[in-house]
Amino acid sequence: MIIRNEQNKLQAIEQVRGLQDDVEWEVTIKEYKENRTNAQNNLMWMWHKVFAEKYGETKERVHHRFKYKYVIPILLREDREGKLTKLYGLAESDKDAMAALVRVISTTHLNTAELSEALTEYDRESSANGIAFPHPDIYHLAIR
Repeated sequence: MIIRNEQNKLQAIEQVRGLQDDVEWEVTIKEYKENRTNAQNNLMWMWHKVFAEKYGETKERVHHRFKYKYVIPILLREDREGKLTKLYGLAESDKDAMAALVRVISTTHLNTAELSEALTEYDRESSANGIAFPHPDIYHLAIR
């Protein structure tokens, strides 16, 4: 449930009041952050295609590199519990372990601001290396 106003708060309280007393419940409340948008996802894959064609790679291989270079650093920075940081540290010296870690990481783990940050850096670095990514109509929806 996403709480945006007083009415939503009251609905959440009523949900909790309605829980059975003979069962143990775990309730977690955290700040809501919207996951990446479809526009961001579409733009990312469009750019992966351009990159893949330039270097003769698959989009999937480019996506793997994107996650390693842009997504993981953001997730590590935001890793409040230290779990990913610990896994990353263990995988750093093992190429196969790192590849496995990158495979399980997903851009869906990023919120819209974080994926916007990753895409902006991807665009900037690619441009500096001679790859001109298109900026279609969805660009303004994807980069906030």
